[in-house]
Amino acid sequence: MPKNEQVRLKDIAKEACVSVSTVSRFLNGVGVRPEAEARIRKVLKNKNWSRYSTSRLELQMSSSLHVIAMIVPDIQHNYYSTIVSGSLEEAKKKDLMVVLASAGGSYTEECELLTQLASIHPDGLIYVPVASWSGSVPDEISLFSRVPIVVAARRAVLQGRPHVFADNISGGYLATKYMLNLGHRRIGFIVGTWEYPFGNTDLLELVKDTSKLGGFASLDRLRGYLRALQEYNVPYDPDLVTVSHWSFEGGKSGMAELMSKTTDIDSIISTSDTMALGVIDTLKTHGFSIPEDISVLGWDDSELCKYADPQLSSVGQPSKQMGMSAIDMLVRLDAGEKVDDIMYDVSIIPRASTAIRRKVIS
Repeated sequence: MPKNEQVRLKDIAKEACVSVSTVSRFLNGVGVRPEAEARIRKVLKNKNWSRYSTSRLELQMSSSLHVIAMIVPDIQHNYYSTIVSGSLEEAKKKDLMVVLASAGGSYTEECELLTQLASIHPDGLIYVPVASWSGSVPDEISLFSRVPIVVAARRAVLQGRPHVFADNISGGYLATKYMLNLGHRRIGFIVGTWEYPFGNTDLLELVKDTSKLGGFASLDRLRGYLRALQEYNVPYDPDLVTVSHWSFEGGKSGMAELMSKTTDIDSIISTSDTMALGVIDTLKTHGFSIPEDISVLGWDDSELCKYADPQLSSVGQPSKQMGMSAIDMLVRLDAGEKVDDIMYDVSIIPRASTAIRRKVIS
């Protein structure tokens, strides 16, 4: 082969009638199916290319997807683990490899992990930021400027890059309207975050600034909550809203904080199922019955809902489908297609933790 001739993985794959990733695995010493190996060896032999002679074979992978980097806030959280599950399932169908990183809910860790992921030169990135708003994404994201990026579970985070997300504003509206239709009027709302970047800013003022929304799913949900209250002429009470961590302990402490500010609460909307379990735990500790005294609604419609006592009503969203779509969008971007944002609808999944208001708690 001429000295300056470059051979791409897809050229070998085309002649051998196998996938690009199969060729890559073979060339890197990873086992492939015997029939695939035989075809690849035949192509290499016919072209006089050596599997091991990198001085004679320059492999250019940039034009074909093979290794996808994916970063999520915390793989232990059921919402993100479900998104990841969808991405892995779809990647397997497309013979792609996913390198996964979990930031443990830390913006600082996310920055470090982005640098590490960039060092392996992935062919694309699925980016689920810890949380960010316009202008606050890590500088490290620029390390991926030459590869396709899809932002998942967030909206309006990276200009010029497609996003796949659930309609959180409608979700907050539907969740609150559901409680209102059950007769509840003192509806508590717990805003989930990994870290608290809002300072002393009043939440009501924060949601009016649209540049602060999108990267924080819970703020979009709060915006929907406020819309429903306004529609039903129910006054907003800041004592019914608090911010807490996306965890069981965060749900416990968030509920405790609300109870320290007011005892006039007839229902709670928690922005994750995990937090909702913490809410229920705190309420039971204080002698409340669910839903007889206080209705509780979670978010994600995860497996946790079935194991809660009582079983947890929740806002359902297609988390797994979002993960699958993110992979599909990357493939389409790599093929040169124009890819638009995808927004999924959400729905209310009623279970035993919510009921028509019967008592007034004071």
